[in-house]
Amino acid sequence: MAYRLTKALGAERNITQKNELKLKLYEKRYKIFDNLYDFLLELKVKSLKFDHQIISDTIAKARLASNEAKFLFDQELVEYIDSIVINGINYLKVFNEGESGNRITLDEFEKWNSQCLKELPERLLKYLNFKNININYQHKKTKA
Repeated sequence: MAYRLTKALGAERNITQKNELKLKLYEKRYKIFDNLYDFLLELKVKSLKFDHQIISDTIAKARLASNEAKFLFDQELVEYIDSIVINGINYLKVFNEGESGNRITLDEFEKWNSQCLKELPERLLKYLNFKNININYQHKKTKA
């Protein structure tokens, strides 16, 4: 009887530990999503106001999200996240510094931004579904 109880408690503890790991993974992934979404929203708001100064904290969080994504998502999603950050920062450079050769219209930017705001949640959905979080995830190595 004591053996069965001990075994049952061990199994229960194992389930609890797995759920705690899932929660931590979910929280890290959601933080990346949240920081990138904030970055895109701030870019959109600033473009509508023709105010292309963006606070460095938002850029830092977007860059951090891009760096952390490498450990939490597959390569395809990492590349997509990197492209959001790089294109967003390039957009700011073009409008703030008037970089020649990299002309982008406000319409082009708004189309890109709207597409990213729509696609980002869709692309991250499978990683943010708590029931389906796989704590045995193994990152695929990229070809060198």
